[in-house]
Amino acid sequence: MKYLIPFDFSSVSINALNQTIDFASHDGGDLQIVHIVSENEDVYAKNLLLKEYINSLSFPSNVVISCQVSVGEVYWSSSLYRSQS
Repeated sequence: MKYLIPFDFSSVSINALNQTIDFASHDGGDLQIVHIVSENEDVYAKNLLLKEYINSLSFPSNVVISCQVSVGEVYWSSSLYRSQS
């Protein structure tokens, strides 16, 4: 199963990510975590921060997590990711 998780480092998105990892751990899954930033934000720094956070998590071996930081508007960008899946 594939999961798309919009992530903004808020307590709500952290909780959603943890719940998705728990849900996916039952039968495996690929999690795609997406953090959308505005044009004036440092994409490289946000990418490092996101990868550092993901690496701090513990998750079962049957769950694969990948992450990406993109520049754009949250609604438009998340719709684009959903249509590419």
